[in-house]
Amino acid sequence: MLERYGLRVPEASTRFGDDYITVQEDHFSVSRPSGKIDNRYQYLQNLIRRVELQVELERKSPLMVPEVTVGVDGLLTEILGKRIRDHKFMGFFGMGGVGKTTLAKLIFNKIFAKFEFSCFIEEIKEISGTKDEVKKKVWEKMLRRGVPVHSAGGSSGAGEWYQVRGSSLFVVFDDVQDTHHVKLLQEIAHDNGMRESRFIVTGRDKNRLRDCGHNIHIHLLDKLEDEDAYKLFLSYAFPGQQEPLGSLRSVVKQVVDGCEGLPLSLEVLGSYLRDNEDIEHWKEILVALRECNEIADLDEKVWAKLQLSYNRLPSNEVKYMFLDIASFFVFREVPFAGNDAISAWTSIYGGGHSRLRILEDRALVRIIGKGSKGDDIIVFYMHEHLRNIGQRIAKSEGRSFNLSRARTLSTSDSDPRAEVYNQYPYDDQVIFQGDQELGKIVAHRVSISRTSMQVYGQTCAFCIMREVWSKLTAIRYLDLSVHISDCCQDCRKRGCPLPNTLVLFHLNLNKIGNFVISGEVRRDFPDDTTRTKTGTLVLTGCTSLVKLDLIKCVNVDLGGLNKLRHFRSLQITGCGAVHNWPASSRDLTCYFR
Repeated sequence: MLERYGLRVPEASTRFGDDYITVQEDHFSVSRPSGKIDNRYQYLQNLIRRVELQVELERKSPLMVPEVTVGVDGLLTEILGKRIRDHKFMGFFGMGGVGKTTLAKLIFNKIFAKFEFSCFIEEIKEISGTKDEVKKKVWEKMLRRGVPVHSAGGSSGAGEWYQVRGSSLFVVFDDVQDTHHVKLLQEIAHDNGMRESRFIVTGRDKNRLRDCGHNIHIHLLDKLEDEDAYKLFLSYAFPGQQEPLGSLRSVVKQVVDGCEGLPLSLEVLGSYLRDNEDIEHWKEILVALRECNEIADLDEKVWAKLQLSYNRLPSNEVKYMFLDIASFFVFREVPFAGNDAISAWTSIYGGGHSRLRILEDRALVRIIGKGSKGDDIIVFYMHEHLRNIGQRIAKSEGRSFNLSRARTLSTSDSDPRAEVYNQYPYDDQVIFQGDQELGKIVAHRVSISRTSMQVYGQTCAFCIMREVWSKLTAIRYLDLSVHISDCCQDCRKRGCPLPNTLVLFHLNLNKIGNFVISGEVRRDFPDDTTRTKTGTLVLTGCTSLVKLDLIKCVNVDLGGLNKLRHFRSLQITGCGAVHNWPASSRDLTCYFR
């Protein structure tokens, strides 16, 4: 310790002539600070706190990974040793389902506590907008010493990145497909400027990863070796057993071979066949796997194998829940949590938890946030391949409408905009489709603006809603934003009935004026508000409605809610006067912001 601060004492200094100088104190007494205001005391106290925090963070695992991982220990040791020391940038590439994201998460969980700032952006390709918009969204995911920056009292935004300059930083961009995201990561690294900082990217295109710079170390993730693939499959199909029963051994090995070493396929099919000793059932899966392996396209082949588990779900209700999650409830922008989805399914199917457990047991969905008290916010997680399968099936069954949505990304400092199109079965702006058949849309994000008025030739948001909702005959989950305040005289008199199939409804009105939710059009608001253009949404036909979120509604009448027997949750944010609260005897949860 003394040498570290330049206080090294020469050995000969303890002698005077032939005599030694003796000190009548022990080492502890000599080193002990004189008091709590002593600099040495303050230093030791801060050091102990930093060590305690480091140990506490190292015990945490902020990212969920598969319960069983096989064949990565050697690679993980190599990366956490020499590779992470020698390379500021690292990249992992390989085909979908091979385990790139899992490896990146394992590394993040191991070392994030060593950095002051850290963040893991899963599927960075899903984050769109200008450079500053994307940068802001990345910052919102940032941790500082393991605590989200917004929870630690810091504001969020692209302008807050100055805080990481000169601080150790660890950033992971998962599933990079766009040059703009690579350039953004380079900019973050350049502005940070600290040698101890580290950056990891994953993707399927090796050339895209190379865009990070010539000094990046890129590692190919290949399929599992036969022995590792067999171990991983057994851990899911026969948990706790070393080997299957004698009559199953040969067919089990053939099924493992049919998965071709892909961890995701091994996990999903192993979970589906868990503890199943019917050899005929195994042979049926084997035949289906052989048919899948005849597909030439690699992605199509993987999807076909994963769909085997979906096709064999026990009921249509469970299948519909899987499609709802894949196509709606896993997206970051969706205002409904997993708890809301479960409440909706309980109302629709008479049970949500038990059916959701089937999806979890089949490894089709992972659930984050389950608590013993049942009061945690539940979030669904689904692998990209499984999500794509769900979206494709939803589209093929007519449960959704596939719409191209334009996104903009900055391409240079001068900020010319390049449009990038992405496909989502449940998308927003359905109103732009005019007279086109919409299909059996189950979930949608609808935004009404001046542009949509021009498309429909209308001057009133409620007229447009009546026209659109007449086509949404199966809508259950609706996220509606209205950015205009005009309302025609006709709508002030007769209102606009909501789709009677609604179960979850999130409504954001940006200063639309007096707004009514009721069983009938009311004209008796106080303060003579009838002079203001007013729109009315009629709720009494929504007999299955479970949750209602209202944002920025100036004048609200909730009288119609008393007639809805399934209604359980009301959230009001930034609203004005609220009239006719539901009866206090109702089992109702209310949130105010």
